[in-house]
Amino acid sequence: MIATTITHIADMKIDVNGTEHVVDLKITDIPRDERRQTGRAYVWLNDKLSAQLGTPPDDFTSAAWRRYHRAMIKLMNEVLQGTWNHDVPLVASFSRTAGCSCGCSPGFRLPNQHVDIYVSVK
Repeated sequence: MIATTITHIADMKIDVNGTEHVVDLKITDIPRDERRQTGRAYVWLNDKLSAQLGTPPDDFTSAAWRRYHRAMIKLMNEVLQGTWNHDVPLVASFSRTAGCSCGCSPGFRLPNQHVDIYVSVK
């Protein structure tokens, strides 16, 4: 197995919806022997940022829950895009099964990127 390169940026400042937030960013290369066609990105929001969306509805089958969930995904994508400072825009599509086929680790698929990105908002 080829060793992965890890880039870790602690206390990176990003702007989300006109508010500055501090994130912990880790980027790892995918080893060539297990190279997938798409990288993955996982975003964890803090309570302050999640509170902007309000309280999640109790009924997970309701239209209100779907609206809340779409807003959460949009917010996580904005955080992810804020960490990407390259000339080429980051294409990311949300997937419930990004990390595991059972859906326990949802995240974003990154087509044509051979890195995994972990973002944690502090």
